[in-house]
Amino acid sequence: MITARTLVCDGERGSLDYRMLLVAATIWIPMLMTHLLFISLCVVPRSQSTSQRVKHDFENSSLQSSQPAMNRIEKAPQLDAPMKVFIGVSALLITIGVIVVIMHYLRCRTATSANLNEDVGPRTVSMTLEANVASSIRSINPNAHIRQRVLELLRKTSIVRLMRRSDGCKGIWMAVLACSALMGACACFSSDIVAYRDPAMLLQHVPRHVEAEVELESPVRASGSFSADCQANARLHSVGYDGVRQVSRSRILLYANQPWCTKLVNGQILSLSGELKTVEHKIQPLSLTLGENAHVQELKRAPFVKRLVDNTQRSFFGVTDGLSDQGRVLVPGLTIGLLGQDFVGQSQRDPVDATYAAQLETHFKDSGIMHLMAVSGGHFALIGDLVRSVCAHFLLPRQVVAVSTILAYAVLAGAMYPSDSVMRALIMGVIVSLSKLIGRPAQVTSALAWTVVLTLLINPEMSRSFGFALSCSSVLGIVLCSKAIAGFLAKIFPTFLAESISVTLAAQMFTLPIQVLMTPELPLLSVPANLIVAPFVDWSTLTGLSALLLSPFSERLSFVFAWMSSCGTSVMRWCADTIGGSGAVTIPWAGGMSGVALVIIIELAIIAQVKMIGVISAIRSREGGRASLNSIVGSMKMHGIIWFKETKQIFEELDGTD
Repeated sequence: MITARTLVCDGERGSLDYRMLLVAATIWIPMLMTHLLFISLCVVPRSQSTSQRVKHDFENSSLQSSQPAMNRIEKAPQLDAPMKVFIGVSALLITIGVIVVIMHYLRCRTATSANLNEDVGPRTVSMTLEANVASSIRSINPNAHIRQRVLELLRKTSIVRLMRRSDGCKGIWMAVLACSALMGACACFSSDIVAYRDPAMLLQHVPRHVEAEVELESPVRASGSFSADCQANARLHSVGYDGVRQVSRSRILLYANQPWCTKLVNGQILSLSGELKTVEHKIQPLSLTLGENAHVQELKRAPFVKRLVDNTQRSFFGVTDGLSDQGRVLVPGLTIGLLGQDFVGQSQRDPVDATYAAQLETHFKDSGIMHLMAVSGGHFALIGDLVRSVCAHFLLPRQVVAVSTILAYAVLAGAMYPSDSVMRALIMGVIVSLSKLIGRPAQVTSALAWTVVLTLLINPEMSRSFGFALSCSSVLGIVLCSKAIAGFLAKIFPTFLAESISVTLAAQMFTLPIQVLMTPELPLLSVPANLIVAPFVDWSTLTGLSALLLSPFSERLSFVFAWMSSCGTSVMRWCADTIGGSGAVTIPWAGGMSGVALVIIIELAIIAQVKMIGVISAIRSREGGRASLNSIVGSMKMHGIIWFKETKQIFEELDGTD
């Protein structure tokens, strides 16, 4: 039964619950603005300082102690007075906003309870009143038209009463959005302050030899630098320079050479020495390079689970060594998100030709299907459907299904190469499974918004991650627009083809502005390329995951599944070489925010044009004309075919003339 409180303060629309999207946006946007403001005010002046000033700041930031120099761990430098004032004011504003939210909520709930107590069942009273009035009107005037108008007036009056009760809920949403913006700004500012005042950041502008304690956060992969053989993401625990060691929590890129590359395992804690310097155009601003005579000591072994995953991945790469070159490159990339040429380890064959691997990767990027080589929601959707199908076969309760799905997601994420898209898919999958566990319907839009909110508040650095933004925007585009686009295209193409095109177009429409911000160019044939490879993606993914799971136990059986996966990736390779290797699949575009704005304007213009065609066809159909949407689209299609043939003929004539 729908109560007054449900109509007043709740706005659920099932899977179309968009309320949290606004909250996620009001957290993400202030984070980006705060970071840009912080960079312009704090980081730029610091980068212009001299090396003597940096050394002086590092030495003065440490606390004096009677312990030996390299054995004492110092605290991080304290915040300046203006920074304390800013954080204090932000915390005060957030507290005030929370109080306002609570007050408005209590006001709305109290008003609703009072109205319910006065009316003693407003729906029942309203229905009784309508019935009595209707019977009275029927006895006085049996005119059905007048009776209908009176009943409609009563319904409108009851809705107006409920609308009057919801005045306080508008204040709740204003306070919620204000708190969200302040929380996002304060979280980003605090994260930037901690990173800016980290001892390791004081040493970034002048390369220097340091003693450090680091924890590896990713498996080792081939290095993109000519000065090292491999690299891995790591986090500092402490850093020492000139006899002073301080606590540090900066993320770094750890570069190393053989034989250290084969000895590093994800999750290890190491004590080592190397050169600390700034890395340009990387997410991690610092790098630590191990020298030839570097001292490396293992302080703590990697956890058992990570050692198990590392051994499984090495066995899997050993199995894929028996495939062709395209299989050695693409099967690991599609399965765990790490291309074959990026693997660092012992191999019985010669490594993949670097030129061939680079060319293949370029063709995938130009054809617009490079996202297949990154683990995203597709892997989790396949595993989730598989787990739910098995549970449905055994008629298991929904609680068991939800818990089993969460465990499967956790195992899958642990076996993949760590990335922002994997983290987004894992968190979102867990939220959807938890909603099913407590008996709530799955709300993809709300789950995506909650994923963004939780991720950004816990780790504000993710607000500047292109991988996280691309993953979120593609899911949002598919959820919001794929059905509408499929309904429009179903009048032109078969249903299965319209659905496939709609998913690609919806994801492309939302991710294209971010892609332009990363690389100022537009892929022209990404939609047909994705349509060609779509039937083979699920097959290659499932067989690749089967090969990964079987690789530690049976190399022969694992190789069979890896070969089956390579059959699907061979089609992807052919598509990438055919489309991406033509040399005319991308066009240059404006870079920066101007290019993003131009893409958004063009997309809005296309949407407006499609809407206008629908409106015109509806008006003409209503007026009795023969022109409908199908005829309009058919005319446009015919004009396009004629234009294409004439253009091709012109180029052939020009070629013959030359």
